[in-house]
Amino acid sequence: MFKTRIVGIYQALTLLELGLSQALYWLSLGLFRKYYTGGFFFDIDAYLGCAFVLFISLVILFWKTDFQQVGLISPSFLHSYRWSFQRTIVGLGSILLYLFVTKNETVSRSFMFTHFGIQFITIFLTHRYFPEFFAALSFKGRRRQNALLIGPLKKAVRMKNWIQQKGMLGIRPVGVISQDAVEGEFSGLKIISPNERIESVLKEHKISHVILLELPERKKELAGLFALFEKNAVRLVIVNDLEETLGHSVVMIEDDGYQLIGMRTEPLENPLNRAMKRILDVLISLPVILILLPMVMLLVKWYQRKQSPGPLFVFQRRGGMQAQSFEMLKFRTMHPNHRTIAKQATKGDNRIYPAGVWMRKYSIDEIPQFWNVFKGEMSVIGPRPHLIEHDASFAEVTKNYLVRSYVKPGITGMSQVKGLRGATSNPTDLYDRVASDIYYIENWSLRMDLEIIL
Repeated sequence: MFKTRIVGIYQALTLLELGLSQALYWLSLGLFRKYYTGGFFFDIDAYLGCAFVLFISLVILFWKTDFQQVGLISPSFLHSYRWSFQRTIVGLGSILLYLFVTKNETVSRSFMFTHFGIQFITIFLTHRYFPEFFAALSFKGRRRQNALLIGPLKKAVRMKNWIQQKGMLGIRPVGVISQDAVEGEFSGLKIISPNERIESVLKEHKISHVILLELPERKKELAGLFALFEKNAVRLVIVNDLEETLGHSVVMIEDDGYQLIGMRTEPLENPLNRAMKRILDVLISLPVILILLPMVMLLVKWYQRKQSPGPLFVFQRRGGMQAQSFEMLKFRTMHPNHRTIAKQATKGDNRIYPAGVWMRKYSIDEIPQFWNVFKGEMSVIGPRPHLIEHDASFAEVTKNYLVRSYVKPGITGMSQVKGLRGATSNPTDLYDRVASDIYYIENWSLRMDLEIIL
């Protein structure tokens, strides 16, 4: 309901911008011909071609715009800037590509850059002020409609700003029916006794929209309300409070005609995203294995022979993707044959030989894990894998700990660049680490991986 109105406003905005771009193009061209004295040659066919390319590029952009993601009646400066910058760059880029392909040299580049400077300013101002103006024009008089809220007063208070913003869309909340409040006025809303018959309230206040502030507990109750509202030509909107009920964010999914509810978005469930991440892993791990690792192996082995003779590497069973374990490769930093494998290393740990302290500090001991990356058991970026024993104990401390295993473990990750690395001395350290790793899983992008690597 609300979204449909906003979509209509932005569709009208883009159509206006489409017409303005053509009007500005020919107006700019006329002024340029009249006042520019730099040997301007006017080839009407070439300029017609450019106008057509500009029109088609903006039509394609209009077609590709996901208006369901647009939800601003009073856009910010930054939002308007991004909107107008995108349309200016697409238009200018399309024309320059057209001129390059056709090898046309008669069209003035000075005119093009001047025109698109004007177009940028015009689209910016249009986007900044048109939605609110068009909304006020579209939803006045008989298009202004009354809304009734039903539910806890505290939720009505919490949604006060959102409710007030709907006034721009012609929706005017007039009252709230709440079980936990006495009759009177609150924040401009009339509090209506729940003992009154809802049907009489609808007719008395000429209600056209009802907003349920929470999901009814019983399906029969909801079905009865819906039938009542339909009988009285009242639109029904229900606030989805599943996040509050579950204590976790939810994602609405549509698949093959079914409406599903998920607990989180996972960009790496996209096969193309996984392929890009895998290509990045191979491009980074292969040079490290062929060039850097052999040199570091010689250096580490030299230190080990001096301070702690024994094997060069240590293989540790770690928790991997989907909680499947794998053998992680590391340079040995502790003296061999100690019996406290599962104990986390601490500062001044006597199990670590002197050079091992330095290797741990600068993560030199992690370099062999690029072999695990190359094999596909790990990724360059991802949640750090822990010992199997630690996974079990950590999962008892924080219930969403194993969500980290939705993706491959990494050599480094979001937690590490935030300084959340090393031993977990208290539960807060673990909560913060898990929260950072889950944020990474839910918001992954190739750009994010590159930023973490840098």
